Amino acid sequence: MHDKLNPIVYLTAEFKSRDLDSRLLIAAHLLKAGFPVVLGQQWAIIANAPTASPGCYHFKTANAFQAGWMRDCSRHLVVACDEEALPFSGDGFTVNIVPEALENSQLFLVQADAHRQVLREKYRTPDNAIEVVGSPRLELLARAKAIYAKEAAAVRAEHGDYILFNTSFGIINSIWGDVEAATGRLLSGGGLSDGDVEERIEVERKNFDHLRDLLRWTSKRANVVVRPHPSENAKMWRDLGAVVMEGTNPIPWMLGAKAVVHSTSTTGIEANALGVPCLNLETTASWGNRFIMQEVNCTVSSADNAKAALEQFLTTGRGELADSVHLRKKMPADGAGNTAKAIARLLLEHDIMPGPAPADFAWKMIDGRPDATKAKFFVTPEEISRIAPRIFQSVGLKKVTFGDLDESVFLFSPGT
Repeated sequence: MHDKLNPIVYLTAEFKSRDLDSRLLIAAHLLKAGFPVVLGQQWAIIANAPTASPGCYHFKTANAFQAGWMRDCSRHLVVACDEEALPFSGDGFTVNIVPEALENSQLFLVQADAHRQVLREKYRTPDNAIEVVGSPRLELLARAKAIYAKEAAAVRAEHGDYILFNTSFGIINSIWGDVEAATGRLLSGGGLSDGDVEERIEVERKNFDHLRDLLRWTSKRANVVVRPHPSENAKMWRDLGAVVMEGTNPIPWMLGAKAVVHSTSTTGIEANALGVPCLNLETTASWGNRFIMQEVNCTVSSADNAKAALEQFLTTGRGELADSVHLRKKMPADGAGNTAKAIARLLLEHDIMPGPAPADFAWKMIDGRPDATKAKFFVTPEEISRIAPRIFQSVGLKKVTFGDLDESVFLFSPGT
């Protein structure tokens, strides 16, 4: 049983570089519809669930951690999704999902019809429990050239023509320390077996050897910038002498790049959506086949093959790498807008109309956040003042007020 609900939506975020801007885009659509939004680092937002003014909590993933937090939000409506499903197909759609996430939410949002079908067959969910909305990240990318033109130009001015290497070695080069610590966190999140994790470790090690070889070769022929995954230790790449971009939005860096190189990373889809040539180096076919990157990127299985593709591209501007922009995954457009509409409909179904945040809005500040979570998500009011207006304006939203509730947590209200 929910407490008396208010017209307010809580949008949780884990990684600033990956989540902030797409969350701001969802917020823009909700604000335009008249609903106030609390947005920011997930730890404080979730810790406030037992006492915060009851509304609707939206979770961006559906692993065991998130499912437990959803249970703690029983005073609120809960909307869940799995944004990390973007690069998957088939059984890969369930990799990051535990069934408790479906049980602890009133609505589960998915990106495509195929995604919904897999979840319905595996978890026997009712038709009205899952809604297809598309991807908020892809909607943000569709608006990216207008939003990030200035930043992309600044990156190009500083680094010239560069190749962006996006690395994804969150186990063997983890911010959490050694491989054992990283795998422990991965297993505790649910959705993966010991065998799955062992396979992933082996794949990471093989891909790392080939990607490092390719990076060294490329750096002798072109400017190179490395963007490590947010769960990676960036120091390792600096120790190799690489120029490293971390903790900031990757979209301007992708827009500014001559080409992007990765190893089965969602970046391959994002670069593709931006129209940037992309090279996918995947050494293990059995692993790579569960993802769609090989459908939309020039995909090779070794550093030597990657060097040949890059050499042709750098010297002639032609070849398979130059022709790799042809996204074919079928999903609705306007994923952030559709997400906001689905949340608004759920509120309306519970007789919650658009309106201001409650006058007695409750919030308890959370002290002592660990450095590891600050590294994942730390945003100042000044940064929000720079970033949010351009994203809001991209959907025609002009009047918004906001204030900070906590470290990296903000309350946005529709302007009048």
